[in-house]
Amino acid sequence: MTGGNWRDGSGRAPDRVPRTIAGQAAISALRASANEPPATELTTDTVPAEELRTWERPPAAASPSGSQPIGDRSDSRWWWTAVIVLLAVETWLRRRQRAVQHEAEVPHARVA
Repeated sequence: MTGGNWRDGSGRAPDRVPRTIAGQAAISALRASANEPPATELTTDTVPAEELRTWERPPAAASPSGSQPIGDRSDSRWWWTAVIVLLAVETWLRRRQRAVQHEAEVPHARVA
């Protein structure tokens, strides 16, 4: 066996030569349908510095408006408070329901 192991992290099956034509056809089909990118996409070409400079743009000034709140004017603490209150209410309701079910149970008489 010349190939990798399923557990070596390569994700490839061991390179074995199948003994039947059907096995060879199946392995050929699987290798052809592998999700490997074409060799042309695996090139390591470098981009000249002049071309990289044409891709640049000047940085924009950061605006205080948008998704970042200024100072302590965030609504997040109110949302977290509401979440905690709702969790407390849910816990109380579940415990109350469990207590009512426990009281409603009728003990079964043991009959020998």
